[in-house]
Amino acid sequence: MGFVEVGQEVKLKFDTYNFAKYGFMPGKISSISRSSYEEEETEYYLAKITIEHDFLERSGTKYSLSPFMEFTADIKTGDRRVIEYAAKPVMSAIEDAFDER
Repeated sequence: MGFVEVGQEVKLKFDTYNFAKYGFMPGKISSISRSSYEEEETEYYLAKITIEHDFLERSGTKYSLSPFMEFTADIKTGDRRVIEYAAKPVMSAIEDAFDER
């Protein structure tokens, strides 16, 4: 499945709790489906993520998490400097210009 593997760390950001205020829940990928699934012309793999707690904590207050809450999982798949990220479209355009016949 490309660059994602079992044991990788993830950051879960729950839609219910504003990430900027409540932060993220750390977790680890515990399993990944062997085959892909397709829904509305989008292919994806299922991954199970293990977390240490069933709550987010901020300033000593615990905020409960419950099944079926929607979230975004950020998975770090590599390192890239900001300048490399910003320059990619320009470099691609230059490379494409030299590919013309």
